[in-house]
Amino acid sequence: MSKSTWPPMLKELADTIGDEPALILAEEFGGVSEYIPLRAKPNHKFTKQIGMERMATLCETYGGIWMTIPRGVNLDPLKPQIKKMLSEMSGKEVARRLKCSERYVRKVGNEEPRTTQGMLPGF
Repeated sequence: MSKSTWPPMLKELADTIGDEPALILAEEFGGVSEYIPLRAKPNHKFTKQIGMERMATLCETYGGIWMTIPRGVNLDPLKPQIKKMLSEMSGKEVARRLKCSERYVRKVGNEEPRTTQGMLPGF
């Protein structure tokens, strides 16, 4: 996956904590302003997603500020391909063929489609 099409803030975040953790934060919290604490804590919602070591790096770099987490919408053209391939082969084989992490393949495979609430009549 090429970072050349990524928004600048997402590239900066990826340079700080790594590509995969940056994409995880973008997908889970993208578009929302979040306070980055001064020190990493094991129970912080980011720590649960990216791990303590990367959270510590995030806090060292951005601690004490509010940051709008960049959105990661449509940054991963591999998702449809991963989902299709998982019906035909193991996650390990998919990761090898697409040159991505097995963890990411599992994450994509475990995603549930997002439901949208319909409009109420008359609105």
